[in-house]
Amino acid sequence: NKSYGGAVVPGDATGGSHLGYSGLSTGPLGSTFGSVYRPQEPGGGAGNGGPGGGIVRITSGSLSLDGAIRANGDKGTSNRTGAGGSVWVTTGAFAGAGAVEARGGDGAYYGVGGGGAIAIEYTTATGSVLSNLLARTGNTSTQNQFGGAGTVYLKSGTSTYGDVIIDNKGVVIQQPTELPSLGAGIAQAGTSGATLVTDRAVNIPAYFAGSWIEIRDSSGATLKGTWRISTATGGINAKTVTLVPNGVETISILAGDKWQGIYRFDTMTLNGVRLLSVDPVRVTNAEVKATVEVRRIDTANLTVRTGGDLTQIPTTDPLAPESVVVNATGAVTLETGAVVDVTGRGYPVNKSYPGAVLPGDGTGGSHLGYGGLSTGPLGSTFGSVYRPSEAGGGAGNGSTGGGIVRIQSASLTLTDATSVIRANGGNNTNRGGAGGSVWVTTGPVSGAGGVEARGGEPSYYGTGGGGAIAIEYTTATGSVLSNLLARTGNSSNSNEFGGAGTVYLKGSTSTYGDLTVDNGGKTGQATELPPLGSGIAQTGTTGATLVTDRAVNIPAYFAGNWIEIRDSSGVTLKGTWRISTSTGGILNKTVILVPNGAETISILAGDKWQGVYRFDNATAKNGANLVSVDPLRVATASYQGGGVTTTLSSPVVSTGPVEILGNVDARSITAPS
Repeated sequence: NKSYGGAVVPGDATGGSHLGYSGLSTGPLGSTFGSVYRPQEPGGGAGNGGPGGGIVRITSGSLSLDGAIRANGDKGTSNRTGAGGSVWVTTGAFAGAGAVEARGGDGAYYGVGGGGAIAIEYTTATGSVLSNLLARTGNTSTQNQFGGAGTVYLKSGTSTYGDVIIDNKGVVIQQPTELPSLGAGIAQAGTSGATLVTDRAVNIPAYFAGSWIEIRDSSGATLKGTWRISTATGGINAKTVTLVPNGVETISILAGDKWQGIYRFDTMTLNGVRLLSVDPVRVTNAEVKATVEVRRIDTANLTVRTGGDLTQIPTTDPLAPESVVVNATGAVTLETGAVVDVTGRGYPVNKSYPGAVLPGDGTGGSHLGYGGLSTGPLGSTFGSVYRPSEAGGGAGNGSTGGGIVRIQSASLTLTDATSVIRANGGNNTNRGGAGGSVWVTTGPVSGAGGVEARGGEPSYYGTGGGGAIAIEYTTATGSVLSNLLARTGNSSNSNEFGGAGTVYLKGSTSTYGDLTVDNGGKTGQATELPPLGSGIAQTGTTGATLVTDRAVNIPAYFAGNWIEIRDSSGVTLKGTWRISTSTGGILNKTVILVPNGAETISILAGDKWQGVYRFDNATAKNGANLVSVDPLRVATASYQGGGVTTTLSSPVVSTGPVEILGNVDARSITAPS
């Protein structure tokens, strides 16, 4: 029951922590600690059990290893085990067929220890030793109380930042690996040159020596540089650090500059783990193998390998839904059999977007499509068509909704039909959760894979409503854009089907993008686009700032939506502009509008405002029932029965041709003669 100074110590039957959390039996979990780059910390002891692993430091001209270097946790005489310790090797040529271990202790009845830390800096390597590195949690627990993996850091003579491997070796994901956080803040008085006085609440632990810090100017807009904390004596002193140049540059930090601790690697390989890091992790190449749970990956290139499953942490707090965000400056590739899958990781059972109506007991969850109705009420619809970032609603007394995927990249390749991005509603009971959100902004899209945000299936009672897919791209080859699925769940013993979700596509030649609402041949509930409403601009309106007279505050998901502004008579259209997506673009009942070009926006109190949806083309088909209180403004439209009745319950104004095929029930369509 001992750990690094200041770290939380684990509960009685819980294992010890290091860089991987321990297996949890009785709370609390011991907190994680230590260095990825220069590990010199012992593993934490179990709550009332085995000791952690020790510390090995080797510096040599070369290292030949056919035996083993071990810093494993132990169970001692108890039935809960300690965490792995530290092994740090700095050498030249590294050879042999041996192994290096810093794993959590095995053989526990209760919680096992978390993984420790291995770092090997070398010039060249031969043999298999670099394939025999083990920093997993303990792998045997009678109570199945497993911990998180530790870290393996490798830096060769040709590396820039080195590679990190986080691999739990097939042990079930229960606890995360959490990289210790240096934090972020504003440089304080006394900052000068390479000396940074931070505003941390507590002193900086010694293990952050050698870690990276980004420095930006006081506005936060300009990156001044990214430097390492000095490893020399005095490099860390209380809350102050000295940074080291990367070359011959001069470091000049000023009081008021902004600082952010980060992790930097050439390649990050994640295999069967949950990774948490408050500080950003910047990598050149990221690889996902097996199931990996993360909140965010910042990389040049991401490859999800065959059998890999990139997913989010399940949402437990409806006020803080989880998501998986990929920010790649290069390519995102899903190999054959690889998925990004957040199915069932959205809103929990009978939970939804704040303020939304919750569904009745046997009714499916809603998102942009209503859930299938069994017992009232229907859960209300919510979310963005253009920038979907909302989880799917949970069923009334059943399944969870789909999660949230956000991908920004230079290109996206979904290799074949088994390479799929999914945010489907859950189907773990007999009523389905709603589909979640997938929002992709990329360059070329290629491959034969697909994207799904459908309602949960199968169900005995109500199926989940469809979610939201948005793909902004430059060019497309292959069949990916034909394999987009946002329908309701398609199986209900009681024939209680929900409504379709939305698919929004915007290519480089689009003006407003295209909307498709396709319910896959099922006649059920409606797809209702959330209404911003209409009204009169209130006192405080000026320039591009519109103070609305809505009865309730404007939800965040209206950022990027369109508003028509007319003069006080309602006759003259002053313009149609989008709501700003910047911080502060929506504040309570007030929005800031963004010019379409060089024009000046001039709104006055008394002007009339109207939320609208704008698309180049709108298509509703295969049993969809499209409802929108706010008008739809389109260039062309297509409504297709597809063997069932497609319903248009929204007024549509089209400036181009409207095509009606099959059984279509339309309320109001205005088009040129």
